[in-house]
Amino acid sequence: MEQVLLLYYSVQFNFSGDDMRILLLSVIFIGCGDFIELPDESKGSADVVAEKSRDCQIKEVHCERACFSDYGQFWGTFSWRYNSCMKTCGVEYDRCLLRPNTVDGSADVDQEQTYSWEQPPSEGVGGYYGYCGPTAVSNLIANVCGEVVNPYEAGEKCFSAGPGASPSAMVRALNELGGCGEFALCEPEPGESHGMTVLEANLPAAVLLDWDAFFTLHWVTVVAIDWSGGACHVRYNHWGRQDKMACDEFVERWSLTRTTTGRASVFSRILKPFTYICEVSE
Repeated sequence: MEQVLLLYYSVQFNFSGDDMRILLLSVIFIGCGDFIELPDESKGSADVVAEKSRDCQIKEVHCERACFSDYGQFWGTFSWRYNSCMKTCGVEYDRCLLRPNTVDGSADVDQEQTYSWEQPPSEGVGGYYGYCGPTAVSNLIANVCGEVVNPYEAGEKCFSAGPGASPSAMVRALNELGGCGEFALCEPEPGESHGMTVLEANLPAAVLLDWDAFFTLHWVTVVAIDWSGGACHVRYNHWGRQDKMACDEFVERWSLTRTTTGRASVFSRILKPFTYICEVSE
């Protein structure tokens, strides 16, 4: 989830001749990053994790040796540069270890195995750089393109002076790095009341939802719609796992009418209801 102020919320479409408004109502969401290979399914997951851990540890050792060589030989731990360098090594080690989790498919919806990245903690004052956007892009590229974009690397590449990146920046990132087709901001067909039918035909998709706090909106990656058992549920990946939500509640959140931020964004034409990003061509 991302705690945001309305004045910094994303701009989804153009405002003619109103540069100041665009500046004030600037960006919030996400990005892209360097590719790494998805885990080899022929190898056990424990082997994959162990191999990744060893690589990260080796990189950390080299980093710490460089810190000592450059800054620590005279003052050691009394040197602020040495301590800052060592802290950076620890941060890079944690980022290196970050991996997508695999989520087993569901026979109820004929759903195959999907990937769900852990969402890194927000960074900056007051969580200025939230990672639900970068994580949604990472999930979308993993599940559509069969590649992995680390959310940390996504943020480093696509975060701007504003809080995160806009939905349009997400689309540009996907088209630049996805390598498996064209992505776009997608909309329900004219006259369709909630867009569920079109959404289901375009899965997986990154979807923007009203969440559960005063200034909170959240990107998730919808992977399936479950119509089994006489009920309708949306299955979506976030926070390194898969959750499901009743379709009625999902539509309410997706319409951006549940929170003050969502209602104000729609009322002021900053955002359109039923915002989502999908692949439009292979």
